[in-house]
Amino acid sequence: SDSKVVGWFGYSTPLYFSAIIAFLAALWIQTSFAHHERHNPNKTFSLLRPLILFKDAFVNAQVRRLALVLFLFQFGVSLFIQSILIFLNSDLHYTSMGLGMYWVLMGVGFILGLILLKRVTRKDFSTTRLIIYSLLLQTAAVILSSLFVSETPLWILGFVFAIFNPASYALLMAVFSDVAHLESQGWVMGIWSSVVALAFVAGALCNNLIPIFGVDPVIFIGGLALGLSALLLHRSVKR
Repeated sequence: SDSKVVGWFGYSTPLYFSAIIAFLAALWIQTSFAHHERHNPNKTFSLLRPLILFKDAFVNAQVRRLALVLFLFQFGVSLFIQSILIFLNSDLHYTSMGLGMYWVLMGVGFILGLILLKRVTRKDFSTTRLIIYSLLLQTAAVILSSLFVSETPLWILGFVFAIFNPASYALLMAVFSDVAHLESQGWVMGIWSSVVALAFVAGALCNNLIPIFGVDPVIFIGGLALGLSALLLHRSVKR
């Protein structure tokens, strides 16, 4: 979006770029993905269906606990990602270029995290243990980020956070999927998506606390949410 890099760049450029990628992804799915849908004539369209899905989900104890773990996890992620960018912009006076480079570093961390995840899952490790350890490492990175005000530690901690984040997300999705039968995968993944969306809405609303308390306490709350998600998952495993 920085016109100093290329003359025709502007704030709309990333939106156009995202739209192009989304369009190419849609073409790829349409041409390469074979999906055999099983129609159920007894199900009809209803605007109340999302609420019914939530009700059905929270009747199931396993889904209820995992949904709470997921909400706390994504709520913490939302608070950290949004608040750290606000801090870099307002306190360290980052430009669009600086914020973009920070995101590049995070992206590299996500890629490395996925590569490490592929190698680790080939070994005989408990899935839930891997999720708990990755959540705890993210907790440490986020809480430490709330204590530092200089950019070098923040970049290092952001990179550490990005490395361990994909393990929590991908493995928790697999555990979430495993609690439902094959014919209920659409239902349980719908719950997953709804909880993630709800967590990011809650995170965005909580960022309104920044003018009152400052950025650091909000980031710290995000770290606490990640820690609580690890604790709740640990207690669920013990049961």
